[in-house]
Amino acid sequence: VAYDTVTICNNLTSTDHVFGLANTTSGMSTSSSSTRVSGILGLGFQGLLRDPTEDTFIQKLLKNEVIKEPVFSIYLNRQADYGYAGEIVIGGYEISRFTGTLNFLPVVNYNKQGQPNLGRIYTENNDDTMYKYWTVPGQAVASYTSDGSKIYETQFLDVQPAILDTGTTLSYLPQENVIEILETI
Repeated sequence: VAYDTVTICNNLTSTDHVFGLANTTSGMSTSSSSTRVSGILGLGFQGLLRDPTEDTFIQKLLKNEVIKEPVFSIYLNRQADYGYAGEIVIGGYEISRFTGTLNFLPVVNYNKQGQPNLGRIYTENNDDTMYKYWTVPGQAVASYTSDGSKIYETQFLDVQPAILDTGTTLSYLPQENVIEILETI
């Protein structure tokens, strides 16, 4: 790990901020490990940090009164239409980037063994919880065409954790569901 001053967009600054530091990787992608990487500055929760008593980037910005709310939003364009372009808003969200109603979902916490606290097997123990991922309760997965016609849906027998993450290409679902979803794409 390393500590440094992290500044984004010329005004979002976190001093003495901890982040992961690496200069080579292996097993992470099909590209050569000679590709230089500089580190990891995630937007996850403290439960993912090497030292969970450290503040996350968002927490530091909030404590230093750089932002008013501990929230962020990400907008991803269609690559075919706009290339590799998108937008991140830290401390809020851009209302012009969505249509319909903005819905807020509860974030699922995890027990110390790393299991999400939801579904039929969950028993509440407030001394044994931490937030790790942007996980929300999921009951089904569905795919729709651009005109709103449903082309795929699967219902889960119990509530399942659904991790919302822009930084991974992994699919944490039963293999048969992942294959069905990929076939609809």
